[in-house]
Amino acid sequence: MKKISSDRVAHRAVLVCCSFLRNYAYYRAMKSKDNNYTNDFLITTQNNFMDISILEWCKCFGKAHNNYYHWRNVVDIPDKFFPEMLNSVGFDEYRFEEYRIAALRQRDKFIAHLDEENIMYIPRLRALRRTITFYYDHIIDTKLCSKGQHFIKSSQFYKHCVRIGRRRLENIIA
Repeated sequence: MKKISSDRVAHRAVLVCCSFLRNYAYYRAMKSKDNNYTNDFLITTQNNFMDISILEWCKCFGKAHNNYYHWRNVVDIPDKFFPEMLNSVGFDEYRFEEYRIAALRQRDKFIAHLDEENIMYIPRLRALRRTITFYYDHIIDTKLCSKGQHFIKSSQFYKHCVRIGRRRLENIIA
């Protein structure tokens, strides 16, 4: 991997988290409005929001090798971060690993490639969101705000994106 400054990596990791949160918020906004779309455009749009959410999550929590934004390559003390995250989101290591494998499988078998699998097991996106919000807030609190940069908390960003998604959807289906 090409060498990038740790500040730049941290900032870009937050952008990846924002992309997850935005796409997941739009996915949820569409799901809360009407889950029985018959319009191909809306079905495809909702599915794309889900797919991008999974892709972005895998950048942060999938595999650390050759991945700038994976949490192990960003946080200062990985051995402290991981148990704190698990505790915060209510997972044990086994449960986290189940979600990680499910997300990687979805990415590898259905999003990045279309393998011969016939059944899709979509990971629980709410669970993935909890890990992303912890990661985002951790980076903000430990790396970026200490340098005088100002960011909103993940919960505020997510709620803002849900509101935008609902408004845009109302305009489309009106």
